[in-house]
Amino acid sequence: MIIDFHNHFYPPEFIQAVRKGPSNFRVTDDEEGNPVLHSPGDYNVVVPGHRDIEYRTRVLNEAEVDMQVITFTAPGTYLETSDRAPYLASLVNDALAKIVEERGDRFTSLAHLPLTVPAAAPAEAERAITQLGFRGFMPFGNVNGVPLADERFWPPPSRPHTWSWQACRNGFQTSNGPSGTSEGRSRTSWRDWTGASMRTRSPGKTSPDRPPTT
Repeated sequence: MIIDFHNHFYPPEFIQAVRKGPSNFRVTDDEEGNPVLHSPGDYNVVVPGHRDIEYRTRVLNEAEVDMQVITFTAPGTYLETSDRAPYLASLVNDALAKIVEERGDRFTSLAHLPLTVPAAAPAEAERAITQLGFRGFMPFGNVNGVPLADERFWPPPSRPHTWSWQACRNGFQTSNGPSGTSEGRSRTSWRDWTGASMRTRSPGKTSPDRPPTT
């Protein structure tokens, strides 16, 4: 079996929600009708392969690839306000889960968490694992310039292990943290909080002047 692992996807539901607003993204369309997501200092052209699952399936067939792991891409919901980010993260996860439910022979996925709202992220992580069937999460390399080892991302005392244990039981393994950091070697709570997917993280665009919302 050939599995194509690192593949980004913008669910159409997310693009529609951003168009409708409110959002810190701005959406335009290029000459070919592709949505263009504008964020401060950057933009992403959402070509058919990044938003149309039928198109993506045809590409897999042409390339003779058996399965893809699709994930939401940077900057994710990290630019949104604290009341908007959890809603959009849930919307993205619902859409990805629906794709996997309907096309599980070709696609699987990792969930997106609203890490700019640390108080909301554990609940969404638990929902993604226990209700939607995800087996891990795709954090970026930082949260608007703040390292994932930062104390604000540690789990709340009320649920230090529950959903990370469930994620590991479902087949993913935790890592020891970023290479060369003392946090990765000594802070087990950080390993629990970042869940089961640190081996799958991709670098996010940093923005040191935009700390996470607390």
